[in-house]
Parts: sequence; C-alpha cells; structure tokens
Amino acid sequence: LGDTIWVAAKDLGVAGYAWEFGDGTTAIGRAATHTYANTETLEASLVKLTVTGANGCATTTYQQAPAAFHVYVPMIWR
Repeated sequence: LGDTIWVAAKDLGVAGYAWEFGDGTTAIGRAATHTYANTETLEASLVKLTVTGANGCATTTYQQAPAAFHVYVPMIWR
C-alpha cells in the first residue's frame, strides 16, 4: 500500500474547496486525506487546490506532494 497525506487549507470563509491529488483522485472540503497507490506516485504528484468564493470566482494553487519519509533501522546479523 502507498503513503497517505493529509491536506488542509486555511478557513477563508469561502463557498468551496476542491482538491486534486495528481493521480485522478479528488476531494471536497477544507481538509482531506488521500492514500497514494505507491510511493513513486506520491513523489511525482502535484496537489491542486481550487478555492471558490460565494460570488463564483475561483483561484487555483499547486503544491508538490511531500516526499515520503522512510526510517531504516540498522540490523545486526549474528
């Protein structure tokens, strides 16, 4: 299974928040979570947020999805 990210926008008091995760998956709301199919998809994805005001005007911003963090524990073989 891939990596999960959590995203959230500031509460701007707008009419809507729409997220696109770069792999065909979308979400609606100020905050969302998404699990990518694999780490390579996560690291190659741009997350897109479109904010729509009460008057119907919209603005869009993009952010590179964060790289996954992997912790490797050293092993000692005896």
